[in-house]
Amino acid sequence: MPRCPISDFSCRRALPLRPRSAPPNYENNHQYPSELASEVDKALVEVGKLTGRTFGDPANPLLVSVRSGARTSMLGMMDTVLNLGLNDETVKAVEAESGDARFAYDSYRRFIQMYSDVVLGVEHQSFEEILEAFKENNGYSLDTELTAEDWQTIIEHYKALVAEKLDEPFPQDSKDQLWGAIGAVFGSSMNACAKTYRWLHNIPAS
Repeated sequence: MPRCPISDFSCRRALPLRPRSAPPNYENNHQYPSELASEVDKALVEVGKLTGRTFGDPANPLLVSVRSGARTSMLGMMDTVLNLGLNDETVKAVEAESGDARFAYDSYRRFIQMYSDVVLGVEHQSFEEILEAFKENNGYSLDTELTAEDWQTIIEHYKALVAEKLDEPFPQDSKDQLWGAIGAVFGSSMNACAKTYRWLHNIPAS
């Protein structure tokens, strides 16, 4: 029996999958292809039409996932970033649409942690230490015990950590988030681990 083309969980739950778009491959001296910006804008518009949402719209936001998408799975490539486009305003729209404040703010804190680790270079463990300290101070054993208000507090602690480590705030502009992730994808394709893996397995860089 053939495997389902999407995750087993998604198949069992019949979860809808968002349309996807991939920018062109490149190696051009670490420079973006000249057509990349227009391709990204075009893709966002097309996906927005299909979903009835607009990237960066605080009332009806389009959230996207960014992954490396190399022609061959390779060691060293950037991990996937989920729910890119969440910020202090769009999280309110997620709360309103879902009717679940806890879900919305838990999703936002996860995005901050994921993006900061994968794109901004702030260690994952630093966020885990904040969370574990908060749980201990409030008598919690499990993440599921935290309320929406608790997650909002954690979010502020996470953003403070990013500001402390980078001397600049966590990016709130969706386009800034997106281009940061795009840069991280291309950067990971040229790191030593990815280059060595391509060389060992005779995989072209472009």
